[in-house]
Amino acid sequence: MAVIKSGPKGFTLIEISIVVLIISILAAIIIPSMIRSRIHANEAAAIWNLRAVSTAQVSYHSSNNTYGSFDSLVHTQPTELTSYLDGSWSEGCLRQGYVYSMPQVDTVRFVCYASPETWGYSGIRYFRVDQTGIIRYNESQIPSETDPVISDVNQ
Repeated sequence: MAVIKSGPKGFTLIEISIVVLIISILAAIIIPSMIRSRIHANEAAAIWNLRAVSTAQVSYHSSNNTYGSFDSLVHTQPTELTSYLDGSWSEGCLRQGYVYSMPQVDTVRFVCYASPETWGYSGIRYFRVDQTGIIRYNESQIPSETDPVISDVNQ
């Protein structure tokens, strides 16, 4: 009977180094892309959430002749089955990486801000909506009434 001798089993240091190098290159390509995708998704959600707040405010104002706080929008029921916003909304609530606040609410105006929870990680733009229904953004601070307007092109 013939005995077949085989070489040592396992991987050489060079083979392992090549695999680690390939994984590192893939990670360097994929991770920044994933972060950009998450930021873009969070910002799109913030814009849609501000549209929902604006719509709720318009409805609330038409029924009550004033704009409402988050508490009013959540706990006032326009019909027996619905409220203006669902119960998860409140001052300082966190939704998809953005923190929402409504510091200015009265009979003739409101302003709602959406700020990234962690700038550069959850978002890179700040947003606002007011009684005009126009959503504005700023890349470094809370937007003012004169900052650029969000349109379908720059979402």
